[in-house]
Amino acid sequence: MDSDRKYNQPSVQELFEIIKNGTTAPNFTENELKSNGTERKPSALFVPLAIQKQFDLLPPDVKEKYKRYGDQYYNDVIDTITDSIDRKAKELLLTVKSGLDSSDLTDDEKVILRNQYGPKWYELANLESE
Repeated sequence: MDSDRKYNQPSVQELFEIIKNGTTAPNFTENELKSNGTERKPSALFVPLAIQKQFDLLPPDVKEKYKRYGDQYYNDVIDTITDSIDRKAKELLLTVKSGLDSSDLTDDEKVILRNQYGPKWYELANLESE
């Protein structure tokens, strides 16, 4: 690496070489990727081999402790995100009902409304179209 580079960060080419030589992406079936389970996959996506090997060396009780923590943390994160999206959808719908033109919504905001209320969400705001 060049020593005069700002923050001493590797170049894109150097990162490519590191990834190419030091990590592997595991093979998952489409159904495994779609599953909602919190079970740890045999090897996680984008985990360097060194980290995977160290995890595999942990005693079973430590792995179980991490699994329990991960399950709890995962559920807390999902609950927080779901609550946040529900709240955002309600705020967006109220804003449109209060007079904001739906064309002023961002694409992401429209996706939130479609996911929360269905493809005809705009009918809830007494609009004829999105």
